[in-house]
Amino acid sequence: SRIGQSLNEATTQAGDAQRAIADLVRRKYREGNVDPVAVALTAGGTESITDRAAAADMALRTESQTMTAALDVSSSQRTQATRQDAITERIADLEAKAAKAEADAKEAKNEADSKLTELNKLKEEAQAKQAEWDSQKGQVEASLSQAEADYQARSAELAAIDAANRASGASYVSASGFRNPLDIPIVVTSPFGMRYHPVLGIMKGHSGTDMAADCGTIIRAVASGYVNAVSSDVSAGNYVDINHGLVGGNSVITEYLHMQAQYVSPGQYVNAGDALGEVGSTGYATGCHLHFGVLQNGSYVEPMDYL
Repeated sequence: SRIGQSLNEATTQAGDAQRAIADLVRRKYREGNVDPVAVALTAGGTESITDRAAAADMALRTESQTMTAALDVSSSQRTQATRQDAITERIADLEAKAAKAEADAKEAKNEADSKLTELNKLKEEAQAKQAEWDSQKGQVEASLSQAEADYQARSAELAAIDAANRASGASYVSASGFRNPLDIPIVVTSPFGMRYHPVLGIMKGHSGTDMAADCGTIIRAVASGYVNAVSSDVSAGNYVDINHGLVGGNSVITEYLHMQAQYVSPGQYVNAGDALGEVGSTGYATGCHLHFGVLQNGSYVEPMDYL
């Protein structure tokens, strides 16, 4: 019958399957790799194909779970290693940043120490300068007082000469008139009139004209006359005054200041062009030059009007 034929075919197929599985197990054993599923399917006994299939399925599940657990452990180990590498790298980065921050802080401290040293040095220099100024203050005040006293004395002397000139009516100027007090062209470095005094540091009337010349340059009388004074004071330094008597009805006296050498004597008569001395930088002066001044009727006037 058909049922009997189907049963025979199933029995034959089951036997073929069992033999195939047995062959697989034998190969696994020879290869050293036993498949638990194959073992379950070929195990001896009277169990049915269905029971053996269930056992094989259980074995397969167990093997799958074991492999999954093994894979999970491996994956966890890899993750832990990756995390450890990241931590190690982070630590190295932080250590590098800390080392750089320490180096920067050290450099900043060194720079701050250097600036502090420089500041302290400047303070010491300022204190030394202040002490120097304080020590010189009395000398400067005494010098200014002496300069004022010298000026008053000279003014009184020149006023007396001016009065004598007008009383006598004498003139000592030759027909040649007035000339340049130097043998070089006149270069005015500070004109007559109000100016900022280069030494005193204040606005003050300039009683003459400053002319550029090297120290040692010969200074000559601008016109004939009598030497009135060969002297020195705090402000004018070494100077010579020449009395020219009346010139055009006006009493005229010329002065030559800041000399480094004086060649003439008081009361000596000089002609225009005679050497009176040498250019210098004595008195209140900042460098070599000739200060040339003219007094007309006892008052200072523009010197260049006579040259």
